Amino acid sequence: MFETKSAEAPHDGAGSASIALPPLALPLAQDKTDPRVVISTASATLLDIGDGVSCLVFHSKLNTINAEITALIRQSLEVTAAKFDALVIANGAAHFSAGADIRDFLVAIRGKDWACIDQMETEFQGLMQELKCAKFPVVSCPVGMTFGAGCEISLHATLRVASIHTKAGLVEANVGLFPAGGGTKELALRAYARATDDAGEGPMPYLRQVFNLISAAKTSATAQEAIDMGLFPVATTGIEATRELVAPRAKQAALALIPGFVATSRHNTIRAVGQAGIQRFKADLEQSVEAGRISLYDAVIGEKIATVLCGGDVEAGTLVSEQRLLDLERGLFVELCQQPNTLERIESMLKHGKPLRN
Repeated sequence: MFETKSAEAPHDGAGSASIALPPLALPLAQDKTDPRVVISTASATLLDIGDGVSCLVFHSKLNTINAEITALIRQSLEVTAAKFDALVIANGAAHFSAGADIRDFLVAIRGKDWACIDQMETEFQGLMQELKCAKFPVVSCPVGMTFGAGCEISLHATLRVASIHTKAGLVEANVGLFPAGGGTKELALRAYARATDDAGEGPMPYLRQVFNLISAAKTSATAQEAIDMGLFPVATTGIEATRELVAPRAKQAALALIPGFVATSRHNTIRAVGQAGIQRFKADLEQSVEAGRISLYDAVIGEKIATVLCGGDVEAGTLVSEQRLLDLERGLFVELCQQPNTLERIESMLKHGKPLRN
C-alpha cells in the first residue's frame, strides 16, 4: 500500500514525504460557470485541475452510472489522452457511486431486449479495458458507497486513493446478477496472479475468496477491510484519513506516476482451472442449498460466477485470454437477465430497497 494516511505528514504514491495539500473543490451539480470545466453534462463534469491533470466528477443521483456518465468517461479518456498527462476520478459528494442505474436494465429486461443488454455490457466492458490500459495514469477516489459499476471503475484504475470509511463491494447478486463490466474478470486475473506468486495450493483458494466476495455481495465497512477482503489491491491502494484530501492526494499520486509511466497490457492470459474447478464450486453450492444457507437461485447465480472465475468449460491448465473472460461474463450476465427470478429481484430492490432472496 502506498501511504496517504496522515494529513499532517502526507506521502505520495512512492511513499516519500510531501507538503500538505489544500482541499480540491469538486462540483455537486453541473456548473458551466466553473472556469475549470472542460466538458459538462447533467450527470458528470470533466475538469482541468491543473498541472496537466484532468478530473472526472459524477453528479447524478447517488452518482449512479447511467448512459450519460458512461459516454463522458469515454470522452474523458479521449480528451485526457490528447490534452492532459493523467486523469483523476473523484466526487465531491458523500458517495463515489451506488452502482449502475438498474432502471436501464429493467426497461430492457421487461422488453426482452437481450441485444440491448449485450450491447450495454459490451460497451462498458470495453470502456473499463480502455481505462485499465490507458497510456496515462488513472487514479480513482472511492469514498462512501462504492458499489457495483462504481466499484468496477475503481478496480480498473491504475491506483486508488480511498477515504477511511469507504464502503465498497460488487453487489450485483442482490439483484440476481453478477459483475459483468469487467469486475469478475479483474478479480479472477488477480487471483490467478496471486497463485503464480505463491507456491501453495494453486489458484483455488484465491478463486474461492473472490467467489465468496461476489456471490455473497460482500461490502466493506472501511477501506482497509476492502483491501483485506481482496477487493482493492494492497500495493496500489492508499487510504487518506481526511475526506477533503482524498482528491488532492489522488492528484499528487497521479503526478508521481507520470514520469516513465508504462501502460498495462491488454493481452493477459491465465492457465484456467476449467471444468474441474467449476465442479468443485458446484459441489459447494449444492451443500449450501441443502444446508439452507443459500437459495436455489443463489446457486444458479453462483454457478455462473464460478464459470467465469474458472475460465469456462475447458480442461484444467488451458490458456484463457482476458477477452475470453469478458465474453463469459457478458454471455452469462445476459442469460441471468432472461430469468424471472432476476426480474423479481430487480423490482424488489427498486421498490423496497433491500435484496429479495427468491
